[in-house]
Amino acid sequence: MTITTIIYALAAILFAGLISYTTTPAVQRFAHIVGAIDVPKDDRRMHDHPIPRMGGLAIFLGFALTTLLFCEYTPTMLAMWFGGLIIVFVGILDD
Repeated sequence: MTITTIIYALAAILFAGLISYTTTPAVQRFAHIVGAIDVPKDDRRMHDHPIPRMGGLAIFLGFALTTLLFCEYTPTMLAMWFGGLIIVFVGILDD
């Protein structure tokens, strides 16, 4: 493993974190718009105020954009994108 490979991998990791971090507020606003808010109705909940759901969407955006920029387009990568899209879509419907 060369130093160039390590720097490339670190850049990809930082980029994914930055994308996830910067898209989180937009995903929170989107959750409010579509009503994907977890409102505590009983004492079983861990939080005491409404919490927006859909945090996985920001994480998936970080993953998808990073792999689009930093990875080769292989059948395995396409399968990961489509599998991730299915999981995100079902998660949004579930929330």
